[in-house]
Amino acid sequence: MRVRIVPLISGKHTVQVVSKRLGKLTIHKHLGTFVTSAEKENLFKKAKEFIKSQTGQEELFSPPEHLQLKNVIITQSQPLFLYRLLCRVYSHLGFDRCGDPLIRDLIAARVYQPSSKRETREVLSDLFGINYSLITIYRHLKRAINEKLKDQFQTALINYAQKELNDSLRLVSTMSPL
Repeated sequence: MRVRIVPLISGKHTVQVVSKRLGKLTIHKHLGTFVTSAEKENLFKKAKEFIKSQTGQEELFSPPEHLQLKNVIITQSQPLFLYRLLCRVYSHLGFDRCGDPLIRDLIAARVYQPSSKRETREVLSDLFGINYSLITIYRHLKRAINEKLKDQFQTALINYAQKELNDSLRLVSTMSPL
């Protein structure tokens, strides 16, 4: 469970305790709305108490007393190391021969968090800072199908397994003859 702040049209913000499982967001408790920072702190305190009472979950890191969180500005938080690592694996496997960075980005995002195309677009945007329109994604996937990209990737994986892993890729059938 975590605390979520949602901006409202009225200019106020609402505080909720939520969790996400299998891509589905669940609102466990709506704690109220705030305008001032004092109201916000009060609602946050209630939210954290609710989380602790429901799950026993404590804060992992409590800020040092000398650190003022209001002075900390987070400009960006993205798992870019993981993205770069997945892109290197993509290239090492020989997939970069397809020459379409959107396909690479889709694969990296879906390895990070398997989900629908629409949610994958959100993962790319929210976590990796890469923005594609849904129409562009569909257009590139259609072109990948037409160019039989799946077959090219399978060939690249087989070549990698044979050359780099020295695997003979024997198929074992468990079916008994009739």
